[in-house]
Amino acid sequence: MLSLDSIHKTFGSLRLLRGVSFDLKPGTVTGLIGPGGCGKSTLLKILGGVQAPDSGNIFDPKAVRNSLGLMFQEGALFDSMSVLDNVAFPMISGRIPVETLAKEERERVAESAFQILARVGLSAAAKKMPAQLSGGMRRRVSLARALVTR
Repeated sequence: MLSLDSIHKTFGSLRLLRGVSFDLKPGTVTGLIGPGGCGKSTLLKILGGVQAPDSGNIFDPKAVRNSLGLMFQEGALFDSMSVLDNVAFPMISGRIPVETLAKEERERVAESAFQILARVGLSAAAKKMPAQLSGGMRRRVSLARALVTR
């Protein structure tokens, strides 16, 4: 079970998340709805480990968190990272670039990322930067990143 307890997040003077608490039980489907700008994407980024909350706690068995994949409408790729590093990001907890990892881990991560990139037809774009890709290709990179944790 994934549990959130009193999650808060602010950006400057904007208090976006104010004490968000809930439980997600395995095998259930949960929807997150609300008006634009209310913090849905921010909450998902916190759940996915892309952003940290300002305060509050997340209680999650590692297996649940590691199986969570995120794909946002606009792709949310890191423009300063290669396609390969964008796809590998969830597997390496943000320790980038991939080349800085120990050889065995680097090979394992790169192989997994390349396999997923091949599945979405982008293995040849692994060394490119997101700005060098078309909109459709960027969307496929985002899909690959969401799928890489299986």
